[in-house]
Amino acid sequence: MRNMSSAASVSSATPSAMAGWTAGTWTIDPAHTVVAFAARHLMSRVRGTFSQVNGKIVTSQDPALCSATAAVALSSVSTGNEMRDNHLRSADFFDTEHWPTMTFASTGLRQENGAWVLTGDLTIRAVTRPVEFEVEFLGVDPTGLQRGEPDRFLGPWRHHAPRLRHHVRPGRGFQDRRR
Repeated sequence: MRNMSSAASVSSATPSAMAGWTAGTWTIDPAHTVVAFAARHLMSRVRGTFSQVNGKIVTSQDPALCSATAAVALSSVSTGNEMRDNHLRSADFFDTEHWPTMTFASTGLRQENGAWVLTGDLTIRAVTRPVEFEVEFLGVDPTGLQRGEPDRFLGPWRHHAPRLRHHVRPGRGFQDRRR
């Protein structure tokens, strides 16, 4: 597996038409990957990150055959405030004692309005919701400077998920409204 800092995108008909596009299997490099979030809290916006992430991306000349999976350790949440971080880890929010991992599994890759969109399922506390990420292919780094890996596949993912989409509510944790 190759080393990877994120995912894929651009505005050509197929990924293989992009300069530098390479088919292969890429491991997510936690040292070069940031899983970040922002949430409204009272009259401000709280920003945070998760420091423990792993997964893989499979690229193909055919967009229908591209896929991505990721797992994030919810206990690795950091907002810069230990009391808030511990509250996020509690049963009020992530309940990391019972649900330690947030997972993503892609379901498709499509081009939309000149950009690539990766669709998939995000699961938090056994509640799975569809999500979409705009992804951008930045190229392949063949230098192998990081840990002697031969190539690195580079690109950012962007996603905006309203907090109620996964039913995150203080004091109630996650709830699936379908019940």
